[in-house]
Amino acid sequence: MQIKQTERIGFGGLIVYTDAYALNESEIMFLSIFGNKTAVRGIWSSLMAGKWIEHAGKGSLHVRQENKWRVHAKVLPSKIAQAILIPQQLHLKQINGDFLFISQEGDRDRFFLYLNRASKVPLKKEWTSWIFRKALESEMLTQLTCLNLDAYYYQGNDDWLAEIVSEGIRQKILK
Repeated sequence: MQIKQTERIGFGGLIVYTDAYALNESEIMFLSIFGNKTAVRGIWSSLMAGKWIEHAGKGSLHVRQENKWRVHAKVLPSKIAQAILIPQQLHLKQINGDFLFISQEGDRDRFFLYLNRASKVPLKKEWTSWIFRKALESEMLTQLTCLNLDAYYYQGNDDWLAEIVSEGIRQKILK
């Protein structure tokens, strides 16, 4: 069994630990926390109410209030509570335009699934790596600061995507 790195998060005297997160600067894009049941509930409630929490080493963090969030919470057999805060942008059925995706290292299939769902531009799966690289270069795709996962935030649009796909076809990079 591999022991994951954990980091400490606090708010108003409550302390929990995180075993996974994705951050876009000070904005929380995904968060998994665990600890005492009262502390876990207090911190997730504070985040949903628009409060800023303190992360040991990363400073003050918050969630974007205009995002719709799902909280999956449970008490584990060890009596430790866990909560996972997931934005709507992570659910494939809910995406519209920009999106967040979590992938395993080097896995681009999820990017293709989300991009194909969000865009009206016709795409081929074999173009994924090239589009991914172009999106990173043009800052339409941002690799997020993460703990124990890889996450990216895509903010492209169909005009940009159509332009780079056309460019790739013209240059005979994409077939």
